[in-house]
Amino acid sequence: MTKNLKILIGVLVAILIIGGIWFATKNNNSSYMANQTNFNPMATATNSNANTDQTAAANPATNTDSTNAGLNSDLNNIDTQMNGLTNDSSKMDQSANPQ
Repeated sequence: MTKNLKILIGVLVAILIIGGIWFATKNNNSSYMANQTNFNPMATATNSNANTDQTAAANPATNTDSTNAGLNSDLNNIDTQMNGLTNDSSKMDQSANPQ
């Protein structure tokens, strides 16, 4: 390699390093979450299966009802959601692996 080529490569590497440092200090990601006023990590996801949503809405799970009927209702809601998940998963598998 010639001396000029080594100098050119050194200058390009230095420009890339300086540009990376400038970009990292200029792009402050801490303001991203500050702008998210409606951020709720515990929000419930919606299900694309309308029948599952109607069943879950008709029998909402409660945290304070520890009677047998309340626990059975909670278990039924869990089963309904799991069936919806299984249905959604099978649809995803079919779309990902068409035959």
